[in-house]
Amino acid sequence: MKFPPHLGATLKEGLKSGAKATVTGTMNLAPTGQKEISMLSVSTGGKTFSDTGVSSVAPAQETFISGSGKITSLQLNRENMLAGLLIDNNTVLRIPPLSAMQLASSLQVGSAVAFTGMKRALNAGEALQGNYTLVHCQTITVNGHQYLAQ
Repeated sequence: MKFPPHLGATLKEGLKSGAKATVTGTMNLAPTGQKEISMLSVSTGGKTFSDTGVSSVAPAQETFISGSGKITSLQLNRENMLAGLLIDNNTVLRIPPLSAMQLASSLQVGSAVAFTGMKRALNAGEALQGNYTLVHCQTITVNGHQYLAQ
């Protein structure tokens, strides 16, 4: 289901995982050929959430972060190429395409990594499923070698 970005926070607060919901929207075909529902409203638990327009909230600021952990899964993009890593400390590490291509063979599930980057705060209306920290990687260390991610 697709919904306007500014509804993310409202929906995250109002919708519970596994709860029954009724969605009103339009069925569209994505460029990849997949069916998508563009949400007009969603109802659950006696509440209805609908689009009331965009608020004028400033974008969230990024902050520097460093960390380490073990890779629990690889995130692939629509072209089936490496786009990011899920680290065991609930960090989603986004890696630029060129670096991801160069490091793909070294980045395996179970490998220990260390990283630096910019922690991306969610903008008003954005939501992540789960309690994850989203980091845009600047450097990554794997197998004792540090790489600049660009």
